[in-house]
Formats: sequence, C-alpha cells, structure tokens
Amino acid sequence: MLFQEAQALEYILIKINHRSADELVNQVKPLLSDIGKVTADVRTNSLLVVDRRENLDKIEEFVALIDKPSRSLRIKATFFDENIFNDLNLGVNWNYSGANFTVGNVSGLPWGSGLYLETTTKGGVEKSQRLIVQNLLIISGSTGEFITGKSVPIDERVIVYFDNWGIQYEGVVFRDVSTGFKVTPIVLGSGKIRIDIEPFLSYFADGKSGEIVFKEIKTSVVVDNGEDVVIATNDVSGSNLAADIFSGFSSRNGKGRYYFAINVTIED
Repeated sequence: MLFQEAQALEYILIKINHRSADELVNQVKPLLSDIGKVTADVRTNSLLVVDRRENLDKIEEFVALIDKPSRSLRIKATFFDENIFNDLNLGVNWNYSGANFTVGNVSGLPWGSGLYLETTTKGGVEKSQRLIVQNLLIISGSTGEFITGKSVPIDERVIVYFDNWGIQYEGVVFRDVSTGFKVTPIVLGSGKIRIDIEPFLSYFADGKSGEIVFKEIKTSVVVDNGEDVVIATNDVSGSNLAADIFSGFSSRNGKGRYYFAINVTIED
C-alpha cells in the first residue's frame, strides 16, 4: 500500500516572483493530502511540492492567485452579540449557511450607508451587550489576526480543547489565553476579494506559547471592494466552538448568536 502511494506522488517546483516562498509554506499546507509535503527553497525563492497530481494542480492555481504584486487592504471587523444585532435593526440577506456559520450581505441600514457599528445602540440597557471593533492593514495574501477574547478564564470548555489537542494543562500556570480569528484576504480582480477566516485559541504558559487553529471550522467569503458582510454563528445553545471563539469563552445564558461584521477596502 505504501509503495503504491509513493508511486502516485509527483513533484513540482514553483518559482515565486512577488512574495517570499518561506511565507507561503503555511498557506499551501492546508491544500496538501495526508502524504503531501511542501518546502521552501530560500536560495531560488521557490516552493518544492510533493503530492498527488490533482493536488499539485490545485496548489499551482492557488499560488498563481496570490503570487502577485502586493496590494494593501484595510479590514474593519466588528464583533457583537444578538442583543446589539437586534438593536441595530440591520437588513441582512442571509445567502449561505454551513455547519458553523451563516453569511449574509447587508442590504439595509437604518442610518444610511456605511456599517458604523460604533454608533450608540438604542435600548437593551439591562441586557448583556458585547461590541468589539478592530482595524487591520494587511497585504493581499498575508495573514492577520483579530482578537475576540483576551485573558480568557480556563474553564471546562477551554480544558476540553487543550485536552483534545494534546496540550498538557495539569500543574501548568497559564499567563494568558486568548481567542480570535485569523484572516487571509486575497484580491481576486474585478473588485472582488476572498477572505479566509479561521478561528484560533492561543496561550502563553510557563515561558512557552502556542496556538490551536481550528481549520475544521474555517470559512471563506467573497466580497466586493468596500462591501459590508455579516457572518453569524449558528444557534449557540449547548456546545458550539464557533460561538466560544466569538465570545471569548464568556458565560452565555440561554440561546443567542454572535455576529462578525467585516468590511474590506483595497487601499492602492
């Protein structure tokens, strides 16, 4: 069986012209099969990829898409809970729903154009409201981070994730644990931008640091330049990893959803 798999492997050397080959290694890895490998040749700024032919074709297409002259993008992300969503009275056309997220385009705003969620919301004085606004200036094809929870309490939910990923926690003093989303925007052309979004949990403990990237609930959206898009967790009653990352593992009472509004603008 192993011999047959080895016979099915091929390799390609992809010359990188506008990016660092070393930087692209981690972006190519998720496209590999379980027996594929990718390494960077720093001297020639190339990627050596070994895998099955069908995977090599996909990787070549992906690299051609992101290996372009750098373009700067500004991403504005706003995280808020269901109470704020209801107060904002947004019009959203929900056009995609997966296992973890629902994605929609903003179609109506009560105060005109532009999703300015810093605007003070009306009502809900006694309700628990959560609003985080962050901005990120990033190069197309590079990966940045938005933090949704800082100094997260180590409760049973966090311990379950640590345990599942083989992270030892007994007797360890955690200095800080954070949650957030890794975002990789890629300019596609014709004013379109693809955004890959991956939840993550990072930790710093006893002088060591690390992170868990939850690739199994990764989502991608394609937006127009300057378009407002809303991404929502599905119902958060019970265990829901996406909602845990959104909320920073804060306590939740009853049912509700968390929302991630995103706007990407090409700067140059």
